[in-house]
Amino acid sequence: ALSLASSRGIPITPTVVGGTTFGGVIGAKAGATINGPLSGSGPLMITGDQSGAGILAFRGSSDGSFLGATGTFTGTVTLARAANISAEAKNALGVGTITNDPTYPIEFGTANITTQIQLDNNFTINPGRPFDFYVAGATGDLKLNGVISGSGNIVKGLAGNGGTLELNNAASNCTGALNMLTGSVIPNAMIVSPDASPG
Repeated sequence: ALSLASSRGIPITPTVVGGTTFGGVIGAKAGATINGPLSGSGPLMITGDQSGAGILAFRGSSDGSFLGATGTFTGTVTLARAANISAEAKNALGVGTITNDPTYPIEFGTANITTQIQLDNNFTINPGRPFDFYVAGATGDLKLNGVISGSGNIVKGLAGNGGTLELNNAASNCTGALNMLTGSVIPNAMIVSPDASPG
């Protein structure tokens, strides 16, 4: 495995073939191919496409911002951190399943206030700490086209962002509560249990 722990930015154009741990700032301007597990606690910014089928994990205080065009990464993405992870382009984290480590409060969404961001990922929401979908600004729009499952609770706007969250898959079967604090939710599909509360 390759270990990167610099406190300064490391601009790379990587092809990741094994396990990689990042502890500093990693910027992948041309995208990344992930064929092994990628984990760590440092900031990670990818401005190009992702591909491969490994495991992408964010843990501890790591920061992630994905700015690239549609990614073809098919591996599982595990969110395990107490600060936001941003998807700033269609399928910016690939098309694999996105799930959460329930010991961490999750903030996942988009800071884009000019373009609707669509994600085709399936989501598995595990019960535990809150899973907050944030959408910045009154004009922000995050559209989730994948199946949302699991028994964890979903929060919209815990971080105070007032955009729109669109839930767009009729096959979704999440049984947790949906609590809306700020912004709006468009329930294009029934994805929460009948007794879910808007909060």
